[in-house]
Amino acid sequence: MNVTKLLRGFLLLILAAGLTSCDKDDDKVGNANMLIGTWELLSADFSITHNGETVDFRDANSNGLGTFTFKPNGELIVVDYEDGYTPVQASYVYDKGKLTILSNDWSMSYSTTYDITELTSQRLVLGGTSRYYDEINGGLVVSTGKLTFRKF
Repeated sequence: MNVTKLLRGFLLLILAAGLTSCDKDDDKVGNANMLIGTWELLSADFSITHNGETVDFRDANSNGLGTFTFKPNGELIVVDYEDGYTPVQASYVYDKGKLTILSNDWSMSYSTTYDITELTSQRLVLGGTSRYYDEINGGLVVSTGKLTFRKF
């Protein structure tokens, strides 16, 4: 298993975690219009288990790890600062405090749904657990984590 590629893939597409909130506060989850624009990923803290092997990944940088640009038409453009700034296109759906990312990258096609634990004019926080099948390396991937963004 290429752990580095798996981690980058997770990071690039809000990184394959269908996030579950323990404490839902409707005042903190905003609305779909608040999501529109460019968000800079400040920290990623998650674990990925693939074929019985677990890798913990924690990264934070006050200068940002990458950007996620949510367009009004449902298009998502992701740029990873550590991966040559090459944009990756995906799409998204916002529905009642949930964010679903749909991807067709790395010869993989998957969707994952995140609970938005916080969405204000300046801060976006996603957190929880997701499962998807790794079509390249085979096997179930389970990821659990939290992603924190600031408006760029």
